[in-house]
Amino acid sequence: MRSIHDMHNAALSLLYSWGLAHTFTSVGKVFAGRYRPNYLDMLEDLSISGDSDKEWNGRMSFPSGHATIMFAGCTWMALYMAGKLKCFTNKGGEAWKSALCAGTQTRSGMDG
Repeated sequence: MRSIHDMHNAALSLLYSWGLAHTFTSVGKVFAGRYRPNYLDMLEDLSISGDSDKEWNGRMSFPSGHATIMFAGCTWMALYMAGKLKCFTNKGGEAWKSALCAGTQTRSGMDG
């Protein structure tokens, strides 16, 4: 970070990417509505208690919020590093710079 202004912009853009990812994940969970792996066991417990909020929560399995946040963070990091290393200049970037940025993005696929 070269200045407080740069750090401020970096933090805001990271928070924005996480917020946007969380919004898309929440909307996707409502429309996909896949069951959690323990859904049937949870239904047996709910037959005793009758809590409809827990039953609705049992349908919120896909897409994974953890994987979405990881992907958003690594995408942000790859683009931020590409900008700081000037990979997208007209002169043409060095191969190691592009490989470093692509490796950061690839890392998110391994963890998700």
